[in-house]
This record gives sequence, C-alpha cells and structure tokens, in this order.
Amino acid sequence: MKKIYCFSTKGMKDMNLTASRQQIDEIDKQITALLEERMKAVAAVAAYKKAHRMPVLDASREAAVLDKVAAFTSDKLLVPYIKRIYQALMDESKVYEDDEMKRNG
Repeated sequence: MKKIYCFSTKGMKDMNLTASRQQIDEIDKQITALLEERMKAVAAVAAYKKAHRMPVLDASREAAVLDKVAAFTSDKLLVPYIKRIYQALMDESKVYEDDEMKRNG
C-alpha cells in the first residue's frame, strides 16, 4: 500500500508572516528615531517662526515637500500613499510646532 503524505504550507506561511512582521518592526524602530530627529528640527523651525512672527502654516513649503517626496519615491505606484503619509506627518508637525510656539511664549 502506498503512503500518501500531505504537506501543509501553513507553517511556511506563518514563518514568512513572522519574518515580514519582524522586518516591519525593525523598520519602525528606524522610522521612530528619524521622526524624533525631524520633530527636533520642527521645534527649531517653531522657535525661528516665533521670533520672526511667522505663521505655522506655509502652504508653498508643504507643496514643495510633497513634490520632493514624490520625486524621491522610486516605486511610482506608492507615490499617492507616501504623499498621504507625509501630509499626515506635516499635519502633526504643525500641531507640534504650534504647541512649541505656545509653550515657549
């Protein structure tokens, strides 16, 4: 009688999922460190704008950042997603900038 073996790829898929999630976790650590650096730069911008009585919002700068980010993105299918992420990042940066200007007021 012939033996029939049944192999499941579930274990392999779980390993791939785990490895992918570990990779995402490592990338998230790097992104978080870079975001902290970025927010320190935002605080410096806030101090400058406060000293020169400039508003938080600079729409032309935001448009330029989004254009730059689109140009930096090698996979053009990702451009709309990355631009939305950066818009959210700039929105939170403006909140932080405004808070910094009030805190150091």
